[in-house]
Amino acid sequence: MIPKWQLEALLNNIPDLIWLKDKESRFIAVNTAFGAACGFKAEELISKTDFDIWPKDLAEKYRADDMQVMESGMRKQLEERLLDAQGKVLWIETIKTPLYRDDGVIAGTVGIARDITDRKRTEGELNNSREMLFTILNGLDAVVYIADMNTYEILFANKYTQDKFGNINGNICWKSIQAGQSGPCTFCSNKYLLDVEGNPTGVYQWEFQNTVNGRWYDVRDRAIRWIDGRLVRLEIATDINDRKQLEMALHEDKAELEGLTKKLESANKELEAFSYSVSHDLRQPLRVIDGFSRTLLKDLEGKLDEATQRKFDTIRENTKKMDQLIKHILDFSRLGRQKLTIKETDMEKLATEAWKELQESYPERNIAMNISHLPFCHVDEPMLRQVFSNLFTNAIKFTKVREAAMIEVGGKEKEDHCVYYVKDNGAGFDMRFAHKLFKLFHRLHSDEEFEGTGVGLSFIKRIIERHGGRIWAEGKVNEGATFYFALPKVSL
Repeated sequence: MIPKWQLEALLNNIPDLIWLKDKESRFIAVNTAFGAACGFKAEELISKTDFDIWPKDLAEKYRADDMQVMESGMRKQLEERLLDAQGKVLWIETIKTPLYRDDGVIAGTVGIARDITDRKRTEGELNNSREMLFTILNGLDAVVYIADMNTYEILFANKYTQDKFGNINGNICWKSIQAGQSGPCTFCSNKYLLDVEGNPTGVYQWEFQNTVNGRWYDVRDRAIRWIDGRLVRLEIATDINDRKQLEMALHEDKAELEGLTKKLESANKELEAFSYSVSHDLRQPLRVIDGFSRTLLKDLEGKLDEATQRKFDTIRENTKKMDQLIKHILDFSRLGRQKLTIKETDMEKLATEAWKELQESYPERNIAMNISHLPFCHVDEPMLRQVFSNLFTNAIKFTKVREAAMIEVGGKEKEDHCVYYVKDNGAGFDMRFAHKLFKLFHRLHSDEEFEGTGVGLSFIKRIIERHGGRIWAEGKVNEGATFYFALPKVSL
C-alpha cells in the first residue's frame, strides 16, 4: 500500500484537476490543482457540491453527468466549459468514471480534467483560417481542386469548378471525369511535385488547351500537406482563352506589320534615291538657264528696254529661287540617310553659336536676341544646330514687319524629356492652320509677303522626330509666334 501522505503528494503535484464525489455529488477529495482552479484551498471544498461553487446551469450539467456515470456504471469522456476563480471560461477535457467501494457498490464518481483552452483556441483559429481559405477559393473565377496524391481522390473542388464540371468531390481525377475516362490521367499520377524523399518541391506553372472545351488555361500546381497530414495536390487553373486569342492575333499582326515595315523602308529608300536623283539632275539645266541669261544680259547691256530688262530679271530671280528649292529638297532627302551621332550637348552654347553665325548676315536689322538657360540634352550636335538656325531664320524673316524685332529662346527640364522654345514678335499666324506649318511645301503666307520655299519647318520636324521628339507651334496673327520642340533626355 502507498502511504496516504505519499499518495496526497503525488496527486497534489499533478497539474490535471482530480476530484472524488459521493453519491450526492459532494466532494470527498480534491487535489491542489482543482482547488486552485475553483479559487479555494483543497480542504475548503470537502463536503461542498457543484451548486456551492458554480453557476446553476453548470452545476446542473455536472450533476447530470455524475448521475449518468453512476447509473450506467460506464466511463464518460467529454469536453466542457469551466469557470476559474477569476470568472474566466476554460475548456477542459474531462474523464468521469464510477467510484466503487470494496464490495463493488458504486459510491460516487472520480473525475480527471485537463485544461485544453489553448488547444481549443488553436482549433478555432485553424477552423476560421480554413473557412476563410475556402471562402476565398470559392470566390475565385478559376478551377481550383485539391486531390490526394496517393488515391487521386478529389478532396475539395471550389464553386467555379463545380459549376463547370458538377460536384466532383470524392471522385477520381476531374480531368478524367470531364473526358469521360475512368481512373486518374497521366498528369495526376505524375509525382514530379515531390523530391526523391517524397517532400513537396514547389510551384509548377504551364499553359494547356483543354481538349473538351478547347479553351486555354494557365495552371499552377503544387504539393502541400493536408489537414490530416496527407500529401495532396493543389491545382489552380485560370481561363486565359481571351488572352491567348489576343496574343495569337497580335502575333499575326506583328508579322504583318514587320512585312509592311520592310516594304515601307524599301519604298522610302527608293523615294529618297529618286528625290536625290531628280533634284540633282534638275540643277544642271537651271545653271544653264542662269548662265545664258547672265551672258545675254551682258551682251545686250544698254540695248534692252525696261520691260525686257524686267523679264530677264524675273527669269534670273525665279531660277535662283528654283535652285534654292532644289537645294532644300536635296538636304531633306539626305537627312533620312544621315546617321545620328548622339552625345550630351550644351544646348545653350549650341543656340548661341547658331545665332552668331546668322547675326552677321543681317547687319541692317535691329534684332534683340535673348537666350536664357537651356538644359543639356543628348542630341546630334550638327542637326540641332540646324534646328536652331532654321528657327532663328524663320523668326528673323517674320519679324521684318517690326522696327525692333525681339527673339527669345528658353527651355525647361522635365522628368523624362526637355522642352525648348523660340519666340518672336513677328507676323504670327492663324491657329486654325497650325497643322499645315510643318508639311512639306505648305506655306501660310504668299511670296509677296514673305519669301520662302515651304521646306524649312518640315526639315526641322524631321530632325526632331529622328531624335524621338516632337515639335509644335502657337501663334496669333500680328502678335508673334512660339515654336516648341521636346526631346527625350536620351534620344532614340
